[in-house]
Amino acid sequence: MAAINVYRYDYYDPVLKRERRSVDYASGDAIMALGGTILSETVQTVEEELLEDDGSIRAIHVFSETPPVRSPAPRAGTRRAV
Repeated sequence: MAAINVYRYDYYDPVLKRERRSVDYASGDAIMALGGTILSETVQTVEEELLEDDGSIRAIHVFSETPPVRSPAPRAGTRRAV
């Protein structure tokens, strides 16, 4: 199993006629093929076989092994704002 770096990216959306930021991730090669801009600070490492044929991967699959972050329970004797 080979590991590969994937990134979020900025790209031009022709429907909205403006730049957008991706929600999902893609390999550097896939982003370059789209004419997008890699956001290097968003790098994540995944197994290469998880990528779709176009080099993309949904964000949910990038973080699927990580448990969700939960808010801590309020301490006893404290009031929550309503």
